[in-house]
Amino acid sequence: MSDNYFFNGYISEQVLRRYLSRSISYPIYDAGKKAEDEVATIFALGAKYIARAVMVWYAGGFELGRAEDYKQQIAKAHEADPDIVFEACLFETTSKAVEEIPIPEYVFRAFGLEPEERCFSYEAMLYPDGRYVDRWGRDGSVPDMTRLETQLFMYWHATFYIDAGFEGLHWGQVYLMSETDTDLSAWTKVLNIVREYARTHARRGMVLNNSHTHGQIGSDGRLLFDFHAWPVRMVTPKDAYPHAPTKQDPQWVEIGVGIRDSIYRKSLGGKTHSGWSCDSLPYVVELDNYGGMYSLENANRPGIDDWPWGYDEVSWFANQDASFRRDFIDYAYKHIRELDENGYFEMTGVRGATYYFPDTDTKADYWYYLTDMGDSATVKAVWDKYAAEPD
Repeated sequence: MSDNYFFNGYISEQVLRRYLSRSISYPIYDAGKKAEDEVATIFALGAKYIARAVMVWYAGGFELGRAEDYKQQIAKAHEADPDIVFEACLFETTSKAVEEIPIPEYVFRAFGLEPEERCFSYEAMLYPDGRYVDRWGRDGSVPDMTRLETQLFMYWHATFYIDAGFEGLHWGQVYLMSETDTDLSAWTKVLNIVREYARTHARRGMVLNNSHTHGQIGSDGRLLFDFHAWPVRMVTPKDAYPHAPTKQDPQWVEIGVGIRDSIYRKSLGGKTHSGWSCDSLPYVVELDNYGGMYSLENANRPGIDDWPWGYDEVSWFANQDASFRRDFIDYAYKHIRELDENGYFEMTGVRGATYYFPDTDTKADYWYYLTDMGDSATVKAVWDKYAAEPD
């Protein structure tokens, strides 16, 4: 392993920044192509932090059958690059599918409980007052982190990924799951038990936890997460007019401090679980997907809140002309570092996107692949130019 990316039991701020500076969202296991091919692309790019490598929306019994494949693929990748970190996602979701998963004995014992022979209970994870029930469709809801069943499940899910070799965990929209966890004692408890498990089971004695948050202080007085994550948050310029994106006339956007709920210069500081303190915790921003298009009627129209040019962020990006996409990658990476020295633009390797076809006024959902779109060379060039290098 390289000293420049060394961590074991804790991570220094400098090493963390190096990882975030070469981070890329790349679901190598869930995007329909061979994991081996996607890992080869990651090596060629020089990526170090692979965000969303697994992004299962609803965890269920089928995931148990994936464990050995995860282990083999990650172990093989670490033979080629022992420094690389793969991240798995634990989203703000629960569903009836959890009732297919038997609860291991060690999960009960981690919470001081006598083991039982049973599977997880979907109903026992829900907010008692009914909030967010079926938010994600029938039998798909937001779990309440103050419920013991949710804590047991989240702990199991995290340990499942740690055992498979993942060294990063993205915990989704923490705010939705903690509306009744007013002092964050439930979140603190779960994350600290996960950290304890990682000390003896993770390859380097720790797992890097993050979520979509500007930052929270746990009930133990420390920052809840090891780094923060947030969408880019972009708006169309005030003088923009409706038009389809072309090479000569792209759909420009603005990224800046104070745009809606952007994180720039707002990432909370404090004492980390690695022992160092900061005024503002390092974070990544990503091109987010949250619905594809606002509507067909509003395609290529500016001025719609949260929907740049009528799209979600990654769909807007995917619909741009190739030359503009490459200019934007360079611009966004450099501009965000100028806005806030603690912010890093997480590259988009693979992400679900909606493509609009103006000739037929139709849309279709596909994966955006940077390799298929010809953007790989630009990502590598931008990292080589701007990414944090050893002192």
